[in-house]
Amino acid sequence: MAGIDYIEQAVQLLRPLFPSIGIEVQPLGVADYCRLLEAGVDHVALYQETYDRDTYDRVHLSGKKKNYDYRLQAVEWAAQAGFPKLSVGILLGLSDFQTDAMALGAHLDQLRKRYWRTHFSVSVPRIKGQYQSFKEPYEVTDTQLKQMMVAFRLCFPDIGITVSTRESANLRDELLNYGVTSMSAESNTSPGGYSGIQSEGQFDTSDHRSVQEIANMLLANGLDPVFKNWDEGL
Repeated sequence: MAGIDYIEQAVQLLRPLFPSIGIEVQPLGVADYCRLLEAGVDHVALYQETYDRDTYDRVHLSGKKKNYDYRLQAVEWAAQAGFPKLSVGILLGLSDFQTDAMALGAHLDQLRKRYWRTHFSVSVPRIKGQYQSFKEPYEVTDTQLKQMMVAFRLCFPDIGITVSTRESANLRDELLNYGVTSMSAESNTSPGGYSGIQSEGQFDTSDHRSVQEIANMLLANGLDPVFKNWDEGL
């Protein structure tokens, strides 16, 4: 129901109100990505979730997301459309985290060589309190998460690293020292949740601080809270 026409209309309504608009939707083709870029989108997030084909096939049941290769290729289609920012990532807990992290690093390295004008970022969220109590087959500890973030920062000094509100406030504050460049705030994981509709969330959030509280925390740590750090004219 939320196809390309719907997304394009939403972006056009939001464009006058926000300096930057990103989308995290189903994989699209080059033509559709070009439409959304023209409408005002500047950032696309598309996570493979796991690079293990057997696991991927088992946890994705239907739709375009079921097609492993289509989803993998869609990241390149977004890059070919000309988006200035692209995010890739894995969902920690679906497969062995070290294997998936290595595959994500290889994928990122390939993308950066082909599309060097694009700024890439990674996200490595952990499975947390999933809908219908899905239990992750591979638990990832705090120490392992920190190890992974340090590895990505050392291998890719200039990429963005995002940490979501799935993680606790204390851990998110600590991860600032591990090269994190972006964090979400006031996240609502319920479908339609930002419109006031109450429904069950797709996953649990742990850090419930407001945007202002996050900004104050960053300032207290000697960092600047920035909502947009680039401009197309530059």
